[in-house]
Amino acid sequence: MRHVVVGLHAAGRSACQWLRKVSPDAEIIGLDPSPQPVYSRPLISYVLAGEMSPDGMRVADDGFWKRLGVTVLADAAVGLDADRGRLQLASGREVAYDRLLLACGARPRPAAVGGDAAGEVCFFRGRRDLDNVLSRVRPGGTAAVLGGGLVGFKLTMGLLKRGMQVALIVTSPRPLSLNVDAHVGEWVGARLANTPGVTLLTCTSVTSVDPGTAKPLRLALDSGATLDVDLVAAGKGVLPNTGWLDGSGLACDYGVLADGFLRASEERVYVAGDLAQAPDIVHGDRRTNAIWPVAVEQGRVAALNMAGVRAAYAGSLAMNAIPGFGS
Repeated sequence: MRHVVVGLHAAGRSACQWLRKVSPDAEIIGLDPSPQPVYSRPLISYVLAGEMSPDGMRVADDGFWKRLGVTVLADAAVGLDADRGRLQLASGREVAYDRLLLACGARPRPAAVGGDAAGEVCFFRGRRDLDNVLSRVRPGGTAAVLGGGLVGFKLTMGLLKRGMQVALIVTSPRPLSLNVDAHVGEWVGARLANTPGVTLLTCTSVTSVDPGTAKPLRLALDSGATLDVDLVAAGKGVLPNTGWLDGSGLACDYGVLADGFLRASEERVYVAGDLAQAPDIVHGDRRTNAIWPVAVEQGRVAALNMAGVRAAYAGSLAMNAIPGFGS
């Protein structure tokens, strides 16, 4: 039996571990254009805040895949022929599978700004994004953070600890509007507005990012004002990486639709992690909940079913925690 796992972060790594546990003799191929180093993505906010070294994010050494007996291909999947059981890779080769797990995650949602320097907007999802942000940090300088969700909040707190003044620009009337109720959101907004070094701009959007004069970048706001900054970082959520599956025949909505066993619409294909639009405990429909523990659990359940061990998925739950204001 050949199992192919596309994507080797939280969901894919969990799946490989469980596949090996229940199928000691199976062939496992892991596919990821950059599988190393094996690190915990949620820890990037702690590194940004200076509370952890980059090496502290590592969760396994370079021999992890070898000891697990996984053949790793540093290549990207660019197409899927589900009828034939074949993956097309960026290198031009094909890989056949008996069971396939799609765990290739999501990408940052675009910042949706124009301007000649729009390409200078940083994101904050993985190790490369962290390095990109850190290379632009200027102690005593000014940063703009676009988005008042969890990622925007963590960016703001981390950049403050790096010695920067931060303008948190939120399109909604209050921060964390998708995460907490109005009462808590207004409390957080009031605390942010009174935090030294933070300027909170609600009901505000950035229309363009252009080269600046006093600072490297100048932001134009929909209010008509401008803001000169050293760094712009966006946390606007994520989009599942489904584009390469066009023409595959898999049923997709926001993500890849999965049943109660994390099987896609083709019986040999399974899905886990940020790509999976799977049963949701609270809402009773199928949703993506792009958080680390959900990805790890979905990887486990998908692997068991791929290996022939019938395992129902209990459903996911949108949950998270962030430190703030001493709590």
